[in-house]
Amino acid sequence: MLSLGGCALQNSLAGSGGSSGSIGSVGSGGSSGNSSGGSAGGSFGSFGGQETQAVARGEAEYIDPRAFVNVIKSISSERTRGGTILRVVGEVPSQGYYNVALVPVEDDNARELLFEFRAAAPQFPSPGPTVRSREIYVSVFVSERLEPSARTLRVRGLETSRSVRR
Repeated sequence: MLSLGGCALQNSLAGSGGSSGSIGSVGSGGSSGNSSGGSAGGSFGSFGGQETQAVARGEAEYIDPRAFVNVIKSISSERTRGGTILRVVGEVPSQGYYNVALVPVEDDNARELLFEFRAAAPQFPSPGPTVRSREIYVSVFVSERLEPSARTLRVRGLETSRSVRR
């Protein structure tokens, strides 16, 4: 659970492929490669994911083992009743990435909500024949109650970062 300015935002690690998050939570999307995205089973799926612990200021802090998505290709937002739907398309180096998510990150800028676009790398990467076959998609619902003063939504990848107005 991540607290951004007094509001809580919970990351859903066990989302299903192509689903979007619900009010105040981050959902996960699918990939268009050889994987259907998401995971089944426990909170880390059936792929043997491991939770890494780091000690910071006397608290155990979760370190996400998933890789950053290399390139943020496009970002869009759609106003809905009670918030905004944030949609992002990214590009990865090979097909088969799964467990795709926008991970909220605490930031000192009160006018901006920051997310990291992350995905788990496949055990046996398969280079895609086309760029389109290496695209992955994710969407999340961002509640108006979550940092109401934040007017910008920013998504950070490994090589690029993009933002959109709320």
